[in-house]
Amino acid sequence: METRALSAPDGTLFAALPIYADESTLPAFVQLSIVGSQGCESEVFRNRFDDVEDEGRLDAELDGATDAQLGALGEEAAAALLEENFEAIIVALGDAGMPRDEGRQDLDVVAIVDGELVAFEVKTLYRSRRAEPGA
Repeated sequence: METRALSAPDGTLFAALPIYADESTLPAFVQLSIVGSQGCESEVFRNRFDDVEDEGRLDAELDGATDAQLGALGEEAAAALLEENFEAIIVALGDAGMPRDEGRQDLDVVAIVDGELVAFEVKTLYRSRRAEPGA
């Protein structure tokens, strides 16, 4: 939403509303809104997971994750697989959420495998429960 707000026409308002669940200074949720001449868009994101039991934590985090966060999870999982199964040395990790310009692709994982420097492109597939059916 931040990216869409930055590219919106002048006069567009971007607002963040913290939503507290207790007396702490850390909001449980954050509602982001974009209001402008093209309408209003608003979405609520979970900001804390301390109230979620262990068995439901992954589901709760995936439900609230952005595409960039899911991409980073995929890159971290690929890096762990390379380290554990191929004794790779990770040199660089992650570009999730970076802009893609003019067909240029940034690298997700760069590692040394069997003495060779190798670049890996990682694709993460996850259909959020928030996604519309058929989208």
